[in-house]
Amino acid sequence: MIGELVVFLYFMFSFLLLTFGYNCLLLAWGASKYRSPEEKPLSRYPAVTVQLPVFNEGSIVGGLIAAVCALRWPKDRLEVQVLDDSSDETRGIVDSAVEWYRAKGFNIRAVRRAGRQGYKAGALRNAYGKSSGEYIAVFDADFRPGIDFLERTVPHLVADRGVGFVQARWGHLNRGLNKFTQAFAVALDAHHMVDQAGRYALGFLMSFNGSAGVFRSRAIEAAGGWSWDTMSEDMDLAVRVQLAGYRGVYLRDVMVPGVLPADLSAFRVQQARWAKGSIQCARKLLGRVYGSPLLSPFQKFQATMQLTNYSISLLMFMTVLMGVALLSYDAVFLTGFLPRTLFGRVVTDPRFGVMFTICTLCTGVYYYTALSRQGISFRSKLPYIGLLALVGHGMSAVCAVNILEGVFQEGGVFERVPKYDVKGRLASLGRRSYGSLKRFSGIESVLGILCVMGLFFALLRDTLPYAGFLAVYTLAYFSVSYWLGGV
Repeated sequence: MIGELVVFLYFMFSFLLLTFGYNCLLLAWGASKYRSPEEKPLSRYPAVTVQLPVFNEGSIVGGLIAAVCALRWPKDRLEVQVLDDSSDETRGIVDSAVEWYRAKGFNIRAVRRAGRQGYKAGALRNAYGKSSGEYIAVFDADFRPGIDFLERTVPHLVADRGVGFVQARWGHLNRGLNKFTQAFAVALDAHHMVDQAGRYALGFLMSFNGSAGVFRSRAIEAAGGWSWDTMSEDMDLAVRVQLAGYRGVYLRDVMVPGVLPADLSAFRVQQARWAKGSIQCARKLLGRVYGSPLLSPFQKFQATMQLTNYSISLLMFMTVLMGVALLSYDAVFLTGFLPRTLFGRVVTDPRFGVMFTICTLCTGVYYYTALSRQGISFRSKLPYIGLLALVGHGMSAVCAVNILEGVFQEGGVFERVPKYDVKGRLASLGRRSYGSLKRFSGIESVLGILCVMGLFFALLRDTLPYAGFLAVYTLAYFSVSYWLGGV
């Protein structure tokens, strides 16, 4: 009975994984249908507020302020707010920059508050009531918008009152820094070139990525404003804005470069937070999505896929656990029960493996689409796609834990991703500003050992397809453990 239950769970988790994999093919097809929205001429220059959330990022915030003050927009129609929650020397750097640009005629000021309630979302909510712009642009400290950013984004909001926000594509200032930034760039390129472009082209709900975008002020108000009951305040607000009747516009041809996490530990922090935050958004918003008369059934299904996308990590983790449990049970008790059960016959059927192979090819199409749309050779990036696959498999346990926390908890501690400059140096003036990068790798090592045990049982029972499956996870968990150990 226990064995049959485990087989059923393994089948269920595997089937759900296939659903996400095949959806990649749909989004890649949607991305091929994407057409850049027509550029809208401006008949007037509306008031725009640019908000810059900052926390202890002294070595890079000056570059952001300079880039924002270089935007082509009338000074009397541009307000710049530096939302400075810093507790180190960054405060002085911000004050000096604000004073310098104010002397040059810019409407710029630092907005500070007592405490950091709500972290970034709290800073944005606090500043919203102090802003004067009809439209509000947001940039994180490691982004550098081009001088024409507002000229290419704001007109879409002015021309169509139904547009609630505009999102630009992220570029990468440090793509070539090391093997990890090369791999992380491929992942983000896929999100922007395929996920965002495909969802926009097919009329699905879109995400706001937290930076390099512009909101209509009234849309923020209509949605209830910024909220910090999830760790993904950007996705949360974007979905609520669209449920309030507004649309998002994705501009694939407007690229704003930013800085990628420079090592695996920083990427791990980022992915764990995004995993927790997205599932919190799903818990908070899916009821509203299903009850919305504005969305078709398929749009609701795609919203579910979008909000639960990080569940892929949980499903990967659970298939490993269930698979090892199955093999251990079968080998220790010599039951040979797998072929005798309905789901056992399914998961041991070669055709089930073929389905996973096709699913893997769908993922390949997903990355090929992202790279080819930028004129980047897919073959040249294959090693980094392989590295990304290892990282994704190897971090599945950490993301799974954060997903489970997100299912049962609201909010949480906003563990910031350490920000770097383009040379890979920490953006704070002293490493003490970030403290430990939390390179704890114990969970990956434990899972690697567990996979070795499962691999042994798979070979013992002559279950070669599953032995190959576990070999990938064994390599992934031990590789991530090794890299996080800083060896």
